Amino acid sequence: MSKLRYYLKIMKRKIRLERITILLLYLISVVPICAQSVRSAYFMDAPARIKLNPALYPTNSFFNIPVIGSINASIASNTFGTSDILDLFRNNNEFYMKDRFRNNLKDRNKINASVNADIISFGWHKGKGFWSVNVGTRTDINANIDRSLFDYLYDIDKSHHNWTGQTYDMKDAEAHINLYTEIGLGYARQINRRWTVGAKLKFLLGMGNANLKINNIHVEGYLPTDGTIDPTKYKDYYAKIVTDATLESSLKGLKLKYSNKDDGGDNYHKYISDIKAGSFGIGGYGTAIDLGLTFRPISNIMLSASVLDLGFINWNKGCTKTAISKSTRTYDYTNYQDFESITSGKDVVNYKMLDLRSEDASKSRSTSLASTVVVGAECAFVKQFSLGVLYTNRNTQPNNISEMTFSANFRPNSWFNLTGSYSMIQSLGNSFGVGLKIGPLFLGTDYMFLGNNSKCANAQIGISIPIGKSKSKI
Repeated sequence: MSKLRYYLKIMKRKIRLERITILLLYLISVVPICAQSVRSAYFMDAPARIKLNPALYPTNSFFNIPVIGSINASIASNTFGTSDILDLFRNNNEFYMKDRFRNNLKDRNKINASVNADIISFGWHKGKGFWSVNVGTRTDINANIDRSLFDYLYDIDKSHHNWTGQTYDMKDAEAHINLYTEIGLGYARQINRRWTVGAKLKFLLGMGNANLKINNIHVEGYLPTDGTIDPTKYKDYYAKIVTDATLESSLKGLKLKYSNKDDGGDNYHKYISDIKAGSFGIGGYGTAIDLGLTFRPISNIMLSASVLDLGFINWNKGCTKTAISKSTRTYDYTNYQDFESITSGKDVVNYKMLDLRSEDASKSRSTSLASTVVVGAECAFVKQFSLGVLYTNRNTQPNNISEMTFSANFRPNSWFNLTGSYSMIQSLGNSFGVGLKIGPLFLGTDYMFLGNNSKCANAQIGISIPIGKSKSKI
């Protein structure tokens, strides 16, 4: 455990959380590099597939090189290309002014990003079973943004924008961030020639969780143009901001920034001004389990299924805060500059406009993990070649992610495996995948990067040192 603490401290001290996320998303956008593992690894004899089904253990015992032994990342959107998403994370306010971006907008715009890295992982055959251990970090970011928000940003970013009676309603936006460390112990066993079962028990160390939900932001106004007040229109000038939003947060690896505001009299309250990366710390504990099985009705056909990440994290009361905004702010000719200052912000998340008042939580809170269902079928035509189909469904909030993947798999021996795959839902059939294992090196992607406008991209790299002789199943 001392080595584990050492690695964690080094990682957290040197690199801020948001820089890790941006760096990995950037790597996706320039080279071909999912949460548990790329689906292209499922029908390969590689340690990577244990993360998709704990019953699918490799023929070799293995030891992954620390930190770089297994790194995978994914990003997907129904609207945004990878370059747009990078601009969004960098808070670059020019991307929503581009015609290409606006032409691709839908009523509901979804983003899902995930980064997963094993710090330590290894597995070994023992008797009739296979044991595995892993310690790793996971970050999940999911968002759902209504088109009205980007229409608002587009309008106020125009030069010489004036409030001359415009009304905006920005509704139903959500953003979820979850960051935790996972310590897992797995066991798989072949019962007979037909059945294999597996399970992994996970102990979870929660480092950060934030759930922001914007039910509605209503903005309207009729104000002086160019700052010139017409005395005959004093009674006509008005502006209003109505907000309905909530934020639940339990943060150690992240932290809230505040600005104090006088609510009248001697009452000063904390209002959230930003969310930033914080120092490493544990804010909660939890458990989860993965369950998997395989079944061979006949010798050349294998059916398989698994359920992953059935679990929760209980966050400590001391690091948990809630924030609520249910306010109506009105302005007239005497203070309309305050309204213009608030609405001139060009950030996708405008904390001044949200007006979230922070409070210490009265009790601890629990959050569930994004569970995944995996169902697969494989038909082997000869010993070295097979065709497979895989269905996955990940229950993330606020976006449920489903995918159907078809693959052709070539496995001449345990040192060389090659898979070609085609996933048809998330990429709308506009991409393909590859999995390659050469000795200890594994490279895989389900969505080959095809340019900055790719809406889906993921990749995994792993270096696993095989230990001992291959052990075939019954």
